[in-house]
Amino acid sequence: MAVNPTTLAKGPSPSQTLPTKPTSSSVLPTIATSAVLKKLQHKKKPTRIIMQPIQPLTPSGPSKSSEQQTKPVVTRAIPHSISPRAPAQPATPTPPLPTPAQPAISVSPPASKPAPEPTRVQAVPPVTRPRPTGVTSEPPAQTQSTRVAVLRPAPIEPTGAPGAGGGAALLPPPLPQKRSLEREPTWIERQPPWAIYMAAGLIFIVIYLGSFTLTMPNWPSKPIPAPEEAPIPTPTPAGHTPVPASTTNPQSAADFNNRGFDRQKNGDLDGALADYSQSISLDPKDAHVFFRRGHVKQLKDDLDGAIDDYTQALGLDPSEADAYSNRGFAKQSKGDLDGAVADYTQALMLDPKIAEAFYNRGLIKERRSDIDGAISDYNHALDLDAKMDVAFYHRGNAKNSQGNLDGAIADYTQAISLNPKLGEAYCNRGFARQSKGDLAGAMSDYNQAIAIDPKMPVPYYLRGLIKEQKGDLDGAIADSTQAITFNPDHAEAYCNRGLARLGKEDLNGALSDLKKFCELAPRDDDADDARLYIWLISKKQNPTGDADSALSSALSTEWNSTPSDLTSQIAAFLLGRISENDLIAAADSNDPGQDQRQHCKTWYFAGIKKMLMGNQAGAATCFRKSLATQAKGYCEYIFAGTELKNLNQSP
Repeated sequence: MAVNPTTLAKGPSPSQTLPTKPTSSSVLPTIATSAVLKKLQHKKKPTRIIMQPIQPLTPSGPSKSSEQQTKPVVTRAIPHSISPRAPAQPATPTPPLPTPAQPAISVSPPASKPAPEPTRVQAVPPVTRPRPTGVTSEPPAQTQSTRVAVLRPAPIEPTGAPGAGGGAALLPPPLPQKRSLEREPTWIERQPPWAIYMAAGLIFIVIYLGSFTLTMPNWPSKPIPAPEEAPIPTPTPAGHTPVPASTTNPQSAADFNNRGFDRQKNGDLDGALADYSQSISLDPKDAHVFFRRGHVKQLKDDLDGAIDDYTQALGLDPSEADAYSNRGFAKQSKGDLDGAVADYTQALMLDPKIAEAFYNRGLIKERRSDIDGAISDYNHALDLDAKMDVAFYHRGNAKNSQGNLDGAIADYTQAISLNPKLGEAYCNRGFARQSKGDLAGAMSDYNQAIAIDPKMPVPYYLRGLIKEQKGDLDGAIADSTQAITFNPDHAEAYCNRGLARLGKEDLNGALSDLKKFCELAPRDDDADDARLYIWLISKKQNPTGDADSALSSALSTEWNSTPSDLTSQIAAFLLGRISENDLIAAADSNDPGQDQRQHCKTWYFAGIKKMLMGNQAGAATCFRKSLATQAKGYCEYIFAGTELKNLNQSP
């Protein structure tokens, strides 16, 4: 069994339980994860190593195990009710008294005073709330405020008579004009009463109607799930804003709706649910209240109730794209993937700018092995929201499953730059680096993932593979034990620890771990290799026992490999069904790397069989041929060296 990693697929769980093999995935969520989609299988048969590394971790949303893997929260601006102010009354100007007539003398007219600025009464500007299109919302343009201006008449400026004398004459100081004792009527006083009443009425109507431009607060959106494979709920749209209503002593449907929203934003979900229900009983035709109540039920994990309310909202307003998207989220969380895809698709037909709908649909496509379709949806999501770290993360997983390791590493790096606490991205980037042979980079990423989340089992397991590959069997056993501590059902960690124990001649510990691995993952690709080692240990412990019958039974009832597979050929050789020459010939390959690895394995088992038969010299020859392949890092290479030492033979 080899230590070199192979391509990972995806994994599940919002609870941060990370996948370990690319087997069939299950649904998660809540990235919302309280419902979390599980890993996507896209696995190709790897070249065996000491232990085949698992598929890449797949987040369940913000670790949400790391966290972010698991619950980042979308924060929405929550407006306060704003009541329109009454317009200021314009001041009535007092015209200056007329001056009495003066004798005609030459005077210079006094400088006129500038007319005062007209007083403007401004209606309360309407407040609008942003309608988010992704994890981060951008506010739309504000509605222009309405202004009503009332102008004052300018005061009368005094005028002087032209001078009678020459230009050089000394003139007396100017005298004030005589003013008439009778006051002239102002401009307003000159208007008929009906015109004044009409103007006042128009001003009131403009201000009153302006209050209707206030938009309803954004419907709160569910927290983004951890980066486990979890769907993200669509941010809720702004709806119709009722006339400001009382929330202290609610009487109308609008009152209960507003108080319900206040309670919801303060975390009182039960109170909000009661208020929304009361609002619906008073006004059963308001689609937005059904949407809000459905969202509260979704937050309380009442997915069936949420789906019912979203359906009611769509019955009243079939054009609401976000209701389709959130209903798709609830269906995806329940495992109804077909229904979720249909709702996401309908939402995107109505509004092609919902990034979460693209992302969530991409999760389903990836889980169904439609990798190209998943990458396309992730691309659309990132076009709409370039800061969606989980979309980069999952696109990296999809590229990894295609063997595009460089593309996967680039996406994982981008996800880490957006969310440095995304431990799963470090772990999967480390796996991709390990697959490329960059063991130092992989080790660094695994260490970082463990620092972010010390209870994440997968990086311990993968780091243990590297340690075993380097011959550090004690370190491999320690890391595998840590992985098992945090996930007692981590099958691959049992297998890796069992092989490391076998390398240290701990036969009882190795036998226990390998049997546990086969119990937890009987259909795993490495299960047949584990059965070969169980046969080997049983033969060493009891040469006359029933090891042969157990292996023969496994071949006929629970074997996974095809008869032509090298593992099946080795089993047939150990049972005496084919010769050593046939076994060595079966290891031949046109691929130099594969030929090297397969001959390392076959020469090791040929030596084991000779050793069990008492032919130590022949066994030593076979072990040396295994070492001669230079397939370092594979368990058979390590074991061949150990057996030579036990035989007191030099390599």
